[in-house]
Amino acid sequence: FIPIEREVYIINKYFIGRTNWDKAYMMSINPEAIYFHGEELLRNEFYNKKWDIDKCERYRIFISSAVYPLKGLHILMKAVALLKKDYPQVKIVAPLAEFDSMSVQLKDYLKSLVRKLGIEGNVIFRKKLSASEMVDEYCKAHVFVLPSFIENSPNALGESMSTGVPSVVSFVGGVPYIVEDNKSTQMFTAGDHMYLAYQLKRIFSDDELAKRISIEAQIIAAKRHDKVLVRDQYMQICRNNLIYSVSKNE
Repeated sequence: FIPIEREVYIINKYFIGRTNWDKAYMMSINPEAIYFHGEELLRNEFYNKKWDIDKCERYRIFISSAVYPLKGLHILMKAVALLKKDYPQVKIVAPLAEFDSMSVQLKDYLKSLVRKLGIEGNVIFRKKLSASEMVDEYCKAHVFVLPSFIENSPNALGESMSTGVPSVVSFVGGVPYIVEDNKSTQMFTAGDHMYLAYQLKRIFSDDELAKRISIEAQIIAAKRHDKVLVRDQYMQICRNNLIYSVSKNE
């Protein structure tokens, strides 16, 4: 934690979170705090359009964010270099705006890595995407990858689960509390590009696995991001917060 984050945890009493991971960190710094569980709403576009394996582009991988090294784009690139041997047409698609926002050092490293790995024709950067365009990219992809080194409850994973595109995600932070390996996703150890390539290959080569992951993910997302349930959650949090505040001042 940077000092200001630690200060926020210490001086505040009430917190809203979504995973046991964020709760554990909050309680370790401020064990007297009161923790409420509250899910997140997605943008409207992500509730309507669904992924279909018969309509996706085979071996197309979508990564929604890559602006920091912690997002793991370089790990995905290394995995794709391995996959290219069996799937020459495999490609990574990432928003171009993310690339424009990267530091000069990261840009230079990724460019040199692309050349070193020989995947110049396998990486595509898109322009900045609107919500509807993001949905289209999820649905067009064969798989969504979240190769991050740290996450809590990433919106991108919620979006991918809601649309139903199969995902391969790193086992980090709060992610294991959202999805289950080999059921609603395929997991790999963060930083392990060989394991990532293996998990991607499993989805590429097994349509039944891809469809099963898609269905399970949609079931979880439908509950976690249900508009009425989330609204009621926060209404109850506000009521509980008011009760705690009144009790404290009596």
